[in-house]
Amino acid sequence: MNPFSPTFDFHKDSFINNDVNFLRNIKLSLSQLGNPWRTTFILGMRRSGKTTLLSYLKQQLSSEKDTVVISFNSSPNILVDILAELQDRLSKKTIDKLNLSFTAFGLSAGIDLKDKNKFPSFQLDLKKILEEFKKQGLSVLLLLDEVQNNTQELRTLFSAYKIVYSEYQINIVAAGLPSAIDSLINDDALTFLLRSNRIELEPLTYESILMSYKKLFNSRNVTLEQLQTMTEATSGYPFVYQLIGYYVWNESEDAPVTDEIIDGAIKFARKALFDQVYSKVYSDLPNTPRELVLAIHELGDHQVSNKQIQDKLGWDLNKVSSYKATLTHWGIIEKEGYGITGFKPPYFDQFLDYYFS
Repeated sequence: MNPFSPTFDFHKDSFINNDVNFLRNIKLSLSQLGNPWRTTFILGMRRSGKTTLLSYLKQQLSSEKDTVVISFNSSPNILVDILAELQDRLSKKTIDKLNLSFTAFGLSAGIDLKDKNKFPSFQLDLKKILEEFKKQGLSVLLLLDEVQNNTQELRTLFSAYKIVYSEYQINIVAAGLPSAIDSLINDDALTFLLRSNRIELEPLTYESILMSYKKLFNSRNVTLEQLQTMTEATSGYPFVYQLIGYYVWNESEDAPVTDEIIDGAIKFARKALFDQVYSKVYSDLPNTPRELVLAIHELGDHQVSNKQIQDKLGWDLNKVSSYKATLTHWGIIEKEGYGITGFKPPYFDQFLDYYFS
Protein backbone atom coordinates (compact mmCIF):
# COMPACT_ATOMS: atom_id res chain seq x y z
CA MET A 1 0.00 0.00 0.00
CA ASN A 2 1.24 3.48 -0.90
CA PRO A 3 2.27 5.20 2.36
CA PHE A 4 1.80 8.70 0.94
CA SER A 5 -1.48 10.60 1.05
CA PRO A 6 -1.77 13.71 -1.18
CA THR A 7 -5.43 14.01 -0.12
CA PHE A 8 -4.12 14.82 3.37
CA ASP A 9 -5.84 12.02 5.16
CA PHE A 10 -3.61 11.19 8.11
CA HIS A 11 -1.14 8.39 7.35
CA LYS A 12 1.17 7.57 10.22
CA ASP A 13 3.98 6.27 7.97
CA SER A 14 4.49 9.52 6.03
CA PHE A 15 3.36 12.00 8.68
CA ILE A 16 5.97 14.59 9.67
CA ASN A 17 5.38 16.91 12.61
CA ASN A 18 7.69 19.90 13.04
CA ASP A 19 6.63 20.45 16.66
CA VAL A 20 7.39 17.37 18.74
CA ASN A 21 5.66 18.92 21.77
CA PHE A 22 2.40 19.73 19.98
CA LEU A 23 0.52 16.59 21.01
CA ARG A 24 1.83 16.77 24.57
CA ASN A 25 0.71 20.40 24.95
CA ILE A 26 -2.79 19.72 23.65
CA LYS A 27 -3.10 16.63 25.84
CA LEU A 28 -2.09 18.56 28.97
CA SER A 29 -4.62 21.29 28.19
CA LEU A 30 -7.46 18.74 28.39
CA SER A 31 -7.09 18.60 32.16
CA GLN A 32 -6.02 22.16 33.00
CA LEU A 33 -8.55 24.98 32.93
CA GLY A 34 -5.82 27.65 32.89
CA ASN A 35 -3.74 26.11 30.11
CA PRO A 36 -3.17 28.54 27.18
CA TRP A 37 -3.36 25.67 24.66
CA ARG A 38 -7.07 25.18 25.38
CA THR A 39 -7.91 27.52 22.50
CA THR A 40 -5.48 26.97 19.65
CA PHE A 41 -5.58 28.17 16.06
CA ILE A 42 -3.52 26.51 13.33
CA LEU A 43 -2.75 28.90 10.46
CA GLY A 44 -1.30 28.06 7.08
CA MET A 45 -1.72 28.24 3.34
CA ARG A 46 -3.82 25.71 1.49
CA ARG A 47 -2.38 22.20 1.61
CA SER A 48 0.22 23.16 4.19
CA GLY A 49 -0.76 20.34 6.56
CA LYS A 50 -3.52 21.86 8.71
CA THR A 51 -6.05 19.08 8.09
CA THR A 52 -3.43 16.39 8.60
CA LEU A 53 -2.43 17.89 11.94
CA LEU A 54 -6.06 17.85 13.11
CA SER A 55 -6.43 14.26 11.89
CA TYR A 56 -3.29 13.37 13.82
CA LEU A 57 -4.78 14.85 17.00
CA LYS A 58 -8.01 12.93 16.51
CA GLN A 59 -6.16 9.67 15.88
CA GLN A 60 -3.96 10.10 18.94
CA LEU A 61 -6.58 11.35 21.41
CA SER A 62 -9.79 9.52 20.46
CA SER A 63 -8.68 6.48 22.43
CA GLU A 64 -8.36 8.49 25.65
CA LYS A 65 -11.14 7.14 27.88
CA ASP A 66 -11.72 10.49 29.61
CA THR A 67 -11.85 12.63 26.45
CA VAL A 68 -14.62 13.22 23.92
CA VAL A 69 -13.03 14.19 20.59
CA ILE A 70 -15.22 15.62 17.85
CA SER A 71 -14.05 16.84 14.45
CA PHE A 72 -16.09 18.87 11.98
CA ASN A 73 -15.86 21.47 9.24
CA SER A 74 -17.16 25.00 9.32
CA SER A 75 -20.62 25.00 7.72
CA PRO A 76 -24.10 26.51 8.18
CA ASN A 77 -25.02 23.34 10.11
CA ILE A 78 -22.08 23.51 12.48
CA LEU A 79 -24.16 24.11 15.63
CA VAL A 80 -26.53 21.24 14.92
CA ASP A 81 -23.58 18.99 14.06
CA ILE A 82 -21.82 19.77 17.36
CA LEU A 83 -24.89 19.15 19.49
CA ALA A 84 -25.69 15.94 17.63
CA GLU A 85 -22.14 14.61 18.04
CA LEU A 86 -22.02 15.48 21.73
CA GLN A 87 -25.38 13.84 22.37
CA ASP A 88 -24.16 10.71 20.61
CA ARG A 89 -21.93 10.14 23.66
CA LEU A 90 -24.96 10.23 26.01
CA SER A 91 -27.71 7.72 26.64
CA LYS A 92 -31.25 8.44 25.46
CA LYS A 93 -32.33 8.42 29.10
CA THR A 94 -29.81 11.17 29.91
CA ILE A 95 -30.83 13.22 26.86
CA ASP A 96 -34.49 13.05 27.88
CA LYS A 97 -33.56 14.14 31.40
CA LEU A 98 -31.62 17.18 30.16
CA ASN A 99 -34.64 18.56 28.29
CA LEU A 100 -32.57 19.95 25.42
CA SER A 101 -33.84 22.32 22.75
CA PHE A 102 -32.26 20.16 20.09
CA THR A 103 -32.00 16.38 20.32
CA ALA A 104 -30.94 13.66 17.93
CA PHE A 105 -34.64 13.01 17.43
CA GLY A 106 -35.46 16.53 16.28
CA LEU A 107 -36.10 20.06 17.48
CA SER A 108 -38.35 20.98 20.34
CA ALA A 109 -41.46 22.91 19.41
CA GLY A 110 -40.84 26.55 18.59
CA ILE A 111 -37.05 26.23 18.21
CA ASP A 112 -35.46 27.00 14.83
CA LEU A 113 -31.69 26.56 14.80
CA LYS A 114 -31.52 28.38 11.46
CA ASP A 115 -32.98 31.48 13.04
CA LYS A 116 -30.56 34.36 13.71
CA ASN A 117 -31.56 34.25 17.40
CA LYS A 118 -30.41 30.63 17.85
CA PHE A 119 -27.59 31.55 20.27
CA PRO A 120 -29.56 31.18 23.54
CA SER A 121 -30.78 27.65 22.73
CA PHE A 122 -27.34 26.51 21.55
CA GLN A 123 -25.59 27.95 24.58
CA LEU A 124 -28.05 26.40 27.04
CA ASP A 125 -27.95 23.02 25.33
CA LEU A 126 -24.16 23.06 25.29
CA LYS A 127 -23.98 23.97 28.96
CA LYS A 128 -26.40 21.19 29.95
CA ILE A 129 -24.37 18.61 28.03
CA LEU A 130 -21.06 19.82 29.45
CA GLU A 131 -22.49 19.66 32.96
CA GLU A 132 -23.31 16.00 32.36
CA PHE A 133 -19.82 15.34 30.99
CA LYS A 134 -18.33 17.08 34.03
CA LYS A 135 -20.19 14.67 36.33
CA GLN A 136 -18.71 11.80 34.34
CA GLY A 137 -15.17 13.23 34.48
CA LEU A 138 -15.03 13.82 30.72
CA SER A 139 -13.32 16.63 28.83
CA VAL A 140 -14.30 17.75 25.33
CA LEU A 141 -12.00 18.55 22.42
CA LEU A 142 -13.57 20.20 19.36
CA LEU A 143 -11.42 20.00 16.22
CA LEU A 144 -12.63 22.57 13.70
CA ASP A 145 -11.24 22.46 10.17
CA GLU A 146 -11.55 24.92 7.31
CA VAL A 147 -12.53 27.95 9.36
CA GLN A 148 -14.34 30.28 6.97
CA ASN A 149 -14.54 34.03 7.15
CA ASN A 150 -16.39 35.23 10.21
CA THR A 151 -19.89 33.72 9.96
CA GLN A 152 -22.88 33.98 12.28
CA GLU A 153 -22.52 30.28 13.10
CA LEU A 154 -18.89 30.68 14.16
CA ARG A 155 -19.71 33.78 16.20
CA THR A 156 -22.44 31.81 17.94
CA LEU A 157 -20.11 28.90 18.62
CA PHE A 158 -17.28 30.99 20.05
CA SER A 159 -19.63 33.27 21.99
CA ALA A 160 -21.06 30.20 23.71
CA TYR A 161 -17.55 28.82 24.19
CA LYS A 162 -16.56 32.04 25.95
CA ILE A 163 -19.38 31.51 28.45
CA VAL A 164 -18.61 27.88 29.28
CA TYR A 165 -14.85 27.42 28.95
CA SER A 166 -13.98 28.92 32.35
CA GLU A 167 -16.23 26.41 34.11
CA TYR A 168 -16.07 23.30 31.93
CA GLN A 169 -13.19 21.39 30.40
CA ILE A 170 -13.91 22.11 26.73
CA ASN A 171 -11.11 22.89 24.27
CA ILE A 172 -11.09 24.05 20.67
CA VAL A 173 -8.34 23.50 18.10
CA ALA A 174 -9.30 25.27 14.87
CA ALA A 175 -7.47 25.43 11.54
CA GLY A 176 -7.83 27.81 8.63
CA LEU A 177 -6.25 30.29 6.29
CA PRO A 178 -4.61 33.27 8.04
CA SER A 179 -7.14 35.68 6.53
CA ALA A 180 -10.09 33.64 7.84
CA ILE A 181 -8.60 33.27 11.32
CA ASP A 182 -7.84 37.00 11.43
CA SER A 183 -11.44 37.81 10.57
CA LEU A 184 -12.67 35.63 13.40
CA ILE A 185 -10.35 36.61 16.24
CA ASN A 186 -10.65 40.32 15.47
CA ASP A 187 -14.43 40.31 15.77
CA ASP A 188 -15.46 42.96 18.30
CA ALA A 189 -17.58 40.41 20.19
CA LEU A 190 -14.79 37.80 20.33
CA THR A 191 -11.82 39.80 21.58
CA PHE A 192 -11.01 37.06 24.11
CA LEU A 193 -9.73 35.02 21.14
CA LEU A 194 -6.82 37.45 20.80
CA ARG A 195 -5.34 35.66 23.83
CA SER A 196 -5.57 32.28 22.11
CA ASN A 197 -2.56 30.20 21.13
CA ARG A 198 -1.61 30.43 17.45
CA ILE A 199 0.54 28.06 15.43
CA GLU A 200 1.73 29.23 12.03
CA LEU A 201 2.79 26.20 10.03
CA GLU A 202 6.33 26.46 8.70
CA PRO A 203 7.94 24.43 5.89
CA LEU A 204 9.08 20.95 6.83
CA THR A 205 12.82 20.70 7.41
CA TYR A 206 15.09 19.28 4.74
CA GLU A 207 16.41 16.71 7.20
CA SER A 208 12.97 15.44 8.24
CA ILE A 209 11.85 14.96 4.62
CA LEU A 210 15.08 13.26 3.60
CA MET A 211 14.91 10.86 6.55
CA SER A 212 11.26 10.08 5.79
CA TYR A 213 11.96 9.36 2.12
CA LYS A 214 14.99 7.28 3.07
CA LYS A 215 12.95 5.18 5.51
CA LEU A 216 9.94 4.67 3.24
CA PHE A 217 11.94 3.91 0.09
CA ASN A 218 14.46 1.71 1.90
CA SER A 219 13.29 -1.41 0.03
CA ARG A 220 13.20 0.31 -3.38
CA ASN A 221 16.99 0.71 -3.83
CA VAL A 222 16.77 4.48 -4.24
CA THR A 223 20.16 6.19 -4.22
CA LEU A 224 21.02 8.95 -1.77
CA GLU A 225 21.42 11.35 -4.69
CA GLN A 226 17.89 10.55 -5.89
CA LEU A 227 16.49 11.01 -2.40
CA GLN A 228 18.24 14.36 -2.16
CA THR A 229 16.75 15.43 -5.51
CA MET A 230 13.27 14.49 -4.33
CA THR A 231 13.78 16.30 -1.02
CA GLU A 232 15.11 19.51 -2.56
CA ALA A 233 12.19 19.58 -5.01
CA THR A 234 9.67 19.73 -2.15
CA SER A 235 11.08 23.01 -0.76
CA GLY A 236 9.56 21.87 2.54
CA TYR A 237 5.96 22.07 1.29
CA PRO A 238 3.98 19.14 2.77
CA PHE A 239 1.69 18.78 -0.27
CA VAL A 240 4.65 18.51 -2.66
CA TYR A 241 6.40 16.07 -0.31
CA GLN A 242 3.34 13.82 -0.38
CA LEU A 243 2.81 14.15 -4.15
CA ILE A 244 6.38 13.32 -5.12
CA GLY A 245 6.49 10.37 -2.76
CA TYR A 246 3.11 9.11 -4.00
CA TYR A 247 4.11 9.29 -7.67
CA VAL A 248 7.53 7.68 -7.23
CA TRP A 249 6.06 4.89 -5.08
CA ASN A 250 3.40 4.02 -7.69
CA GLU A 251 5.75 4.22 -10.69
CA SER A 252 8.45 2.09 -9.05
CA GLU A 253 6.20 -0.70 -7.80
CA ASP A 254 7.29 -3.11 -10.58
CA ALA A 255 10.42 -1.35 -11.78
CA PRO A 256 13.56 0.29 -10.38
CA VAL A 257 13.43 3.96 -9.43
CA THR A 258 14.97 5.89 -12.31
CA ASP A 259 15.87 9.54 -12.67
CA GLU A 260 13.11 9.76 -15.29
CA ILE A 261 10.53 8.62 -12.73
CA ILE A 262 11.73 11.25 -10.27
CA ASP A 263 11.67 13.97 -12.94
CA GLY A 264 8.12 12.91 -13.80
CA ALA A 265 7.14 13.04 -10.13
CA ILE A 266 8.46 16.57 -9.75
CA LYS A 267 6.59 17.78 -12.85
CA PHE A 268 3.43 16.01 -11.65
CA ALA A 269 3.72 17.62 -8.22
CA ARG A 270 4.30 21.13 -9.59
CA LYS A 271 1.30 20.90 -11.94
CA ALA A 272 -0.95 19.66 -9.11
CA LEU A 273 0.37 22.42 -6.85
CA PHE A 274 -0.43 25.05 -9.48
CA ASP A 275 -3.90 23.73 -10.32
CA GLN A 276 -5.12 22.66 -6.89
CA VAL A 277 -3.49 25.21 -4.61
CA TYR A 278 -1.95 28.30 -6.16
CA SER A 279 -4.77 29.03 -8.62
CA LYS A 280 -7.15 29.16 -5.65
CA VAL A 281 -4.70 31.17 -3.51
CA TYR A 282 -4.40 33.73 -6.29
CA SER A 283 -8.12 33.93 -7.09
CA ASP A 284 -8.93 34.43 -3.38
CA LEU A 285 -6.70 37.49 -3.15
CA PRO A 286 -8.53 40.84 -3.07
CA ASN A 287 -7.72 43.14 -5.99
CA THR A 288 -5.11 45.31 -4.24
CA PRO A 289 -2.95 42.47 -2.82
CA ARG A 290 -3.23 40.73 -6.20
CA GLU A 291 -1.96 43.89 -7.88
CA LEU A 292 1.04 43.87 -5.55
CA VAL A 293 1.77 40.19 -6.28
CA LEU A 294 1.84 40.81 -10.03
CA ALA A 295 4.00 43.91 -9.57
CA ILE A 296 6.56 41.96 -7.53
CA HIS A 297 6.60 39.27 -10.21
CA GLU A 298 7.10 41.78 -13.00
CA LEU A 299 9.92 43.39 -11.01
CA GLY A 300 11.82 40.12 -10.89
CA ASP A 301 10.31 38.17 -7.94
CA HIS A 302 13.37 38.63 -5.68
CA GLN A 303 15.03 41.51 -3.84
CA VAL A 304 12.31 44.00 -4.81
CA SER A 305 12.56 47.33 -2.98
CA ASN A 306 9.76 49.50 -1.67
CA LYS A 307 10.91 52.26 -4.04
CA GLN A 308 10.50 49.97 -7.05
CA ILE A 309 6.96 49.11 -5.99
CA GLN A 310 6.09 52.74 -5.33
CA ASP A 311 7.35 53.75 -8.77
CA LYS A 312 5.54 50.94 -10.56
CA LEU A 313 2.16 51.17 -8.79
CA GLY A 314 2.12 54.83 -7.80
CA TRP A 315 1.46 53.93 -4.16
CA ASP A 316 2.71 55.83 -1.14
CA LEU A 317 5.03 54.12 1.34
CA ASN A 318 2.31 53.45 3.92
CA LYS A 319 0.21 51.58 1.38
CA VAL A 320 3.18 49.52 0.20
CA SER A 321 4.13 48.62 3.78
CA SER A 322 0.55 47.76 4.73
CA TYR A 323 -0.03 45.34 1.87
CA LYS A 324 3.46 43.87 2.18
CA ALA A 325 2.60 43.03 5.79
CA THR A 326 -0.68 41.45 4.66
CA LEU A 327 0.99 39.23 2.06
CA THR A 328 3.70 38.29 4.55
CA HIS A 329 1.15 37.24 7.16
CA TRP A 330 -0.73 35.21 4.56
CA GLY A 331 2.50 33.37 3.74
CA ILE A 332 2.81 34.63 0.17
CA ILE A 333 5.96 36.76 0.40
CA GLU A 334 9.01 37.00 2.60
CA LYS A 335 10.22 40.47 3.47
CA GLU A 336 13.47 41.73 4.89
CA GLY A 337 13.99 45.28 6.02
CA TYR A 338 12.78 47.69 3.35
CA GLY A 339 12.66 45.09 0.60
CA ILE A 340 11.07 41.80 -0.40
CA THR A 341 13.27 38.72 -0.57
CA GLY A 342 10.79 36.83 -2.75
CA PHE A 343 7.72 34.62 -2.78
CA LYS A 344 7.56 32.17 0.11
CA PRO A 345 5.59 29.28 -1.47
CA PRO A 346 7.85 27.09 -3.62
CA TYR A 347 7.52 27.59 -7.39
CA PHE A 348 5.07 30.48 -6.97
CA ASP A 349 7.05 32.57 -9.44
CA GLN A 350 6.84 29.69 -11.94
CA PHE A 351 3.09 29.50 -11.34
CA LEU A 352 2.77 33.19 -12.21
CA ASP A 353 4.91 32.62 -15.32
CA TYR A 354 2.74 29.66 -16.31
CA TYR A 355 -0.58 31.47 -16.01
CA PHE A 356 0.22 35.15 -16.56
CA SER A 357 3.12 35.36 -19.00
